[in-house]
Amino acid sequence: MADIDVISLEIAKLNIAYPQSAMTPEEMHVLATIWQEDLQISNDALVAALKEHRLRSHWFPTVDAILTIHRELANRQAMKATRSVEYTGQPYQPTPEEWAEFRRRIAKLGMRNL
Repeated sequence: MADIDVISLEIAKLNIAYPQSAMTPEEMHVLATIWQEDLQISNDALVAALKEHRLRSHWFPTVDAILTIHRELANRQAMKATRSVEYTGQPYQPTPEEWAEFRRRIAKLGMRNL
């Protein structure tokens, strides 16, 4: 869970980045406590989601917007991890046993041998 100090700092940054919000320090503190209850994500995840939000939006973020971006970033990371495990950069080379099985199946289908 994100620390209240990290959340407060990020809200202060957002207050500067989005001057139309014009929050007082008391309002920023109340918002920080609400976000700490509602978000339930790590400091790093919060900072990353807010950075991405600043790149995408002209408006001060809502809890829903932060969580949506957090899920998108998590899915993107999962896809990268999946691809890096599956793709080795080398073409697939069947083992001799697999070649024998392929040949057996081709013979069974009545096709010419490889």
